[in-house]
Amino acid sequence: MTKVNDDGIVLLDLHSHYSYFTKSISHEKAELEMIITGCFGKKKHAFLWDLAFIDGIHPKRAFKYIQLSE
Repeated sequence: MTKVNDDGIVLLDLHSHYSYFTKSISHEKAELEMIITGCFGKKKHAFLWDLAFIDGIHPKRAFKYIQLSE
């Protein structure tokens, strides 16, 4: 998670380094640099990404223990 504000949250894919904007995560409970593993998607022609499911929520220091799949 790279940016949190009242409008939504900007997520950074740690594998591809693409950014994704979503409103499907509460900005009140979100913390910068937290790592969320799971599945996000969006409908064709949609601007916002939606959370399909969360597999895990981790602090930034957990990154070295998370294996990224290709």
